[in-house]
Amino acid sequence: MMAALRYATRAYVAQGDPPEAVLTKLSSLVDFDSDIQFATVLIGEFDPTMQTVNLVSAGRFPPLPATSDGAEFLDMTVGTPIGMNATVQPLPTALDVPTGPTLVASTDGLIERPGERLDVSLNRLREEAMGSSGSVEAVLEHLLSALTPTRAEDDVVVLGIHWPG
Repeated sequence: MMAALRYATRAYVAQGDPPEAVLTKLSSLVDFDSDIQFATVLIGEFDPTMQTVNLVSAGRFPPLPATSDGAEFLDMTVGTPIGMNATVQPLPTALDVPTGPTLVASTDGLIERPGERLDVSLNRLREEAMGSSGSVEAVLEHLLSALTPTRAEDDVVVLGIHWPG
């Protein structure tokens, strides 16, 4: 099912759909039993001319802009995961591209630990990202080495984007 979602996402993006329309179409495409399976998605569209990014989340926690001065998660609406309720429309969050920080997004496999509350896991990511400097590669290597569980039971993916100041 995840491969089908990935290919459908690529097709919707290729036909020019904005991020919120992609998530709406994915939700109507999938008929998951919400008690058994669902998918979380974070999708964004960068407009280099306007220097903005349009982000939409379906159950995925917000990205984290990290600088040498600190790190705070973006204030954005986190919608319902794909396959849980196709009647809920995803809400986009438009923001000016942050100049200077590295924008970090990851799967929950990087931070979640069995029996631990999500806010504790997210705080651990925020603390490790604070003081981040250097190249995107250096920031991501630090986060992966500091946070990847010894025996990861879930996928671990980290994406970093940096707009120079």
